[in-house]
Amino acid sequence: MNRLTILYDPMCAFCCRCRDWLLGRPKYIELEFLPRGSSDATKRYPSLRTEGGSDVLVVVTDEGGVYRGSDAYIMCLYALVDYRELAIDLAHGVFRPLADRGFSWLSRNRTMLSQIVHQCKPPLGTPVDSPPSPPLPARLVEWAEIRQDNADRD
Repeated sequence: MNRLTILYDPMCAFCCRCRDWLLGRPKYIELEFLPRGSSDATKRYPSLRTEGGSDVLVVVTDEGGVYRGSDAYIMCLYALVDYRELAIDLAHGVFRPLADRGFSWLSRNRTMLSQIVHQCKPPLGTPVDSPPSPPLPARLVEWAEIRQDNADRD
């Protein structure tokens, strides 16, 4: 397994913060994020349906494995260098029921958590089916062009 594709809600600030946190950690396994329900996600996974509602996290491996809910959260942690041992502990034994309850609570309460974390900004290059950003103010564009001209001269 070399890559996990994580289907997330780009309109959920909590989901975006989790995405940004995961992207900032050292990884054993490459992570790719696709907005759930986007045209790219639908094309790549036409038969994938979210069981348990839209609050359920879904992760797909490059080998075709599909993980939902607690298993998806655990797979995200398993991909990270500093959290692999925790993921293994959460996946088995006495910690599994705690993991199931905790991750289920996160999924059910992501709207409330989003109000706490406030904003959602997709990283550069992330395909998101949303309206384009408003144009930059003319003065900012002019300043950037002058800076670029000066850089070209040097």
